[in-house]
Amino acid sequence: MVKAGNMKETAPKRKTDELFLIPGIQPRLYSATESRQVFDQIDLDKNGCLDESDIRNILLVTGQTATDEEIREMIRMVDHDGSGLVTFEEFNILCSQPEAVFQNPDIEKAASTGNPSPSPSPILNTSQVIPAEYRELLLAKFATIDFDDLGYLTLPGFLQLLSRPESRHLKRMFDLLTQSTGKLSTEALLSGLIYLQSDQERRKFLFDLFDFNESGMLERDELMSVVQLSKNVHSHDSEAFIYDVLNLPRGAPVSSGKFQTLFDVCPEFVFAPLQELEEIYNNLTRN
Repeated sequence: MVKAGNMKETAPKRKTDELFLIPGIQPRLYSATESRQVFDQIDLDKNGCLDESDIRNILLVTGQTATDEEIREMIRMVDHDGSGLVTFEEFNILCSQPEAVFQNPDIEKAASTGNPSPSPSPILNTSQVIPAEYRELLLAKFATIDFDDLGYLTLPGFLQLLSRPESRHLKRMFDLLTQSTGKLSTEALLSGLIYLQSDQERRKFLFDLFDFNESGMLERDELMSVVQLSKNVHSHDSEAFIYDVLNLPRGAPVSSGKFQTLFDVCPEFVFAPLQELEEIYNNLTRN
């Protein structure tokens, strides 16, 4: 790393910490406002922090891949409080005071030119979320339902797009996609499809979908709402069995981690809603 003091005399003077880049994210140091803009683009579920799912999704839509362990390591390098999540404060430190591992040895050339770098551009390219040949068909169907040309769909239009009747969890899906604004734009729809495009992401989205009170845990009634979608499962018998499998007192709140074990231990209890999410994704992106 070449510091400002080692540059030629004609080079503009810059602070040492201005000679850093965050590879793949920014061409220069960003202000706190710009860091917030980038953070919000990565925080796709808008819960105020970055988790493994956010990192995996943003890598996916930018054409990159990483193993689960590599993603966890990315988080550990920035997660100063050991929570397993990256807060905006931690992300902003990464952008403004990056450690040596994030230093870019080629920054001297950019710093010596004195040319201003552009503001952050959107990271999420929604054209990569679904195959290009189906994207236009989906947008055309959206436009057909949006016959008033408002640029958005309300809940009835969303249900028409899905060709499904209203239910508590589909209304919850609409609220998640619209951030409770009641207006679903094409960009919000395309961005939301990220959560439906793989079995792994659908499993995680399913938890959020039934966390109706947004507590970060599934209460008993929320958990049983998932189970009751599986018509061949008797909810009374299954309730005791599920809590035994999860090694939890009957009626105790269920964490996301515990919930994920159901897919491996007793998938019959969560198969129906998972299949529904897969069908919704396929109908939106293939027909």
